[in-house]
Amino acid sequence: MKKRIISLILGAVLSVSAPLGAFAEAVSAEQTAYVTQESGASAAVWNGKTALKSGKSYIVNSDITISKAMVIPSKTTVTVKSGAKLWISSAGSLTVKGTLKVQSGATVAVTGKLALSVGKVISNSGTIRFGTKSTAVINGKLSINKAGVVSGKPKSLSLGNKAVITVKGKNECAKLVSAVEKRDITAVFEEMYSAALVDKDFAKSASTVYPDEYVKTADAYLKTQGSSWSEQCKEFNKQLQSEVAVETSAKITSVSVSVPSMKDITKTVGSADKAVLDAVYGKYDKVYDISAALTVNKDNDGGKIAAMAVLSGGKWYAMPHST
Repeated sequence: MKKRIISLILGAVLSVSAPLGAFAEAVSAEQTAYVTQESGASAAVWNGKTALKSGKSYIVNSDITISKAMVIPSKTTVTVKSGAKLWISSAGSLTVKGTLKVQSGATVAVTGKLALSVGKVISNSGTIRFGTKSTAVINGKLSINKAGVVSGKPKSLSLGNKAVITVKGKNECAKLVSAVEKRDITAVFEEMYSAALVDKDFAKSASTVYPDEYVKTADAYLKTQGSSWSEQCKEFNKQLQSEVAVETSAKITSVSVSVPSMKDITKTVGSADKAVLDAVYGKYDKVYDISAALTVNKDNDGGKIAAMAVLSGGKWYAMPHST
């Protein structure tokens, strides 16, 4: 079970559209930002040096520097007001275990470390700028609101499994863009293989490849041929499970995917792949050539995955190469 299992699934999801050649060309034809009113009278002014107390509200209304390890505790909110700048120096760090709000016109400049804990919030309507020697660890909820900008080139940036990133403003930090894309693409491929191997639900697996509109059109066409999309998926599922059983007698209970390599091929997609992408998605914004590894039952090597990740309509899809 390795390359054989990979090829079975990739081949099956691509083959399900094979009977649809007659109409392929025709197919071609936030999280809400936090707005919490703060009372100026009840919010204390923070200087970046004194320890913050849990359950309190603080404001930053001038330029301040953090030059040691500081924590925004649980149930505590720090708001950087318009016109103010909070600088985390190379000797400093700020761990957000409560809420950090950056108003429009305010700046958080990071040359040290900024960490966001699981389930906690950074709501940015201003500017968060990372220096070249900075470090970012994001495990919570980062909202880049309509007026917000995140920029810069941090030395390192990690995104936890429970991190939630919503962008209504501008994400100009290449490492954050890449981290979010890799996480989302990995999730799509894991869903694809988990649905096929663990849930034994080929229709669900195929939904990670084909957009709803394509499925509707395919279903309508297949019904004119005395079949349906559902029936096609059931048949492929039966064949797939039979072939998988030949490869392994072990029950597959879990699937995980790692994506060490992603190459942007949006402008260099091969002609055969492009014909498939045009037929299935019509319009697409980005295409990556993906090299990934599949692990089944936590510690068994399931083989290597060579496929494409396609961004269309704001959603990532897993698409096998056409050859």
